Amino acid sequence: MVGMYENQVRTWTKNWPRKQLFIINYDHFAADDASVLKPLGKFMGIELVEDVVMPRVNVHSESTSICSAMCCETYCALQLTAFTDSNRRLYNIMDADRAAGRTPEGELPFGRFNAPTCVACDDSTTAEKILATCPSPDDDDVA
Repeated sequence: MVGMYENQVRTWTKNWPRKQLFIINYDHFAADDASVLKPLGKFMGIELVEDVVMPRVNVHSESTSICSAMCCETYCALQLTAFTDSNRRLYNIMDADRAAGRTPEGELPFGRFNAPTCVACDDSTTAEKILATCPSPDDDDVA
């Protein structure tokens, strides 16, 4: 899946030394781009203009893929199960690279993604609660 970055990082590090990959957390960049632009520019060997207003929305260029707010059992279950596990593996990769000194100079600690807000669920929602309310695939067979 596109948002499961651990698979992409694993692919990239199979082909290039980790010191050649400057990986940033978009949430950090959107919150404080100035702290990212200077070391990123140094890594790339260019001077990045820091006074340019950077876009704050991280969306696909394909307009049909854009969804500004959504809540349903499938979305929440994906966020709370699949992405949680994938992100945990990504954080482990990033933390291990930093601890072993494999990251390029100036790359900031990756941190953790902000939890996406759900427009309909409260903070007590869990994947187990959502999945428990979903009909099983066999329910359709009952006539």
